[in-house]
Amino acid sequence: MLELIVTGVFAVIIAAGAVQLFRARARISAWRAELHGASHGETHAERTRTATEFERRTAVAQWERQRDLLVAAVLLLLAGAALTSLGDPLRAALPWWTRLTGVAIFLAIGIIGITAVILRSTARARRLALLCPRCHAPLTSGADRTREFLRTGRCRECRLEVFHS
Repeated sequence: MLELIVTGVFAVIIAAGAVQLFRARARISAWRAELHGASHGETHAERTRTATEFERRTAVAQWERQRDLLVAAVLLLLAGAALTSLGDPLRAALPWWTRLTGVAIFLAIGIIGITAVILRSTARARRLALLCPRCHAPLTSGADRTREFLRTGRCRECRLEVFHS
């Protein structure tokens, strides 16, 4: 019974995350289109010029990262649910599906999901010009780094002025 309660709570948390993503989708889509139109024909160093533009790029990156995490969490929820009593019909239909198989698939989905989120996050930072043009250090790897960068407009590593305040 406890496993069903935990699965239900996890499902509610995922649903709340999906609602937040859906509510922000229109704003993020508009910013994404605006940033895409602004970046054509510009070099990497010219892309991010103002704090507002940087804030929008950061918001787009955070939204996309949350979307990726939500997809990974849904897959993990489904694999985890198969380990509970909800997976009994699956085990009855597929004789080779044992608890050990379920645990292996659960772990594989977890590892693959986290790896995919990390790889996509790295590519996203490059695509959205959220790396320093000189030293290629991430400008938004955490809340503290993001706040400092928005305040100063400089890369934390090499001190290059990336945007004008």
